[in-house]
Amino acid sequence: MGRRLTSLPEAARELGIHESTVRRWIKAGLLPADRIGPGRRYRIARHDLDRLRKSVRNGGPMDR
Repeated sequence: MGRRLTSLPEAARELGIHESTVRRWIKAGLLPADRIGPGRRYRIARHDLDRLRKSVRNGGPMDR
């Protein structure tokens, strides 16, 4: 079974933050993501999104 991936907009919705914040976290290396397919849109592995969600809940990376 392959990795389950989610889009950047879906990740932002699930985290309750703006897409630009997710993009910043990707560029800062806080959230791993791959650029896949036509348009090279970001795709985020479900396990990485879940790990970040737990980190945010525990006082991890926050938009300042």
